[in-house]
Amino acid sequence: MTGILLPFGWETPDTRTLFYLGGVGIFGALYQLFSTLSYAKAPVRITSSLMYLCILFGVIADFQIWNQTPSPFTLAGMICIILGGIATIYYGQKELMKQLK
Repeated sequence: MTGILLPFGWETPDTRTLFYLGGVGIFGALYQLFSTLSYAKAPVRITSSLMYLCILFGVIADFQIWNQTPSPFTLAGMICIILGGIATIYYGQKELMKQLK
């Protein structure tokens, strides 16, 4: 739908906006590349747990940079992410030790 309406509302982006869009594209591609390489080199239970930490870092950056106080639901979500990551790594390691015996 937006492709049909695009010619009627098009505004050519300025140089600064194009620079930002290029940065988003480059860093998005690098993220994809490095996450794929990490899944090839490290156990998935560790890398997937660590990937969720970006949510925590986002909340911390939101608080530090924009002074946005996290809501109770945000804090509860952060606790769930931390506990889930710890449980995944701990029980995954335990399961791996059982298989090696």
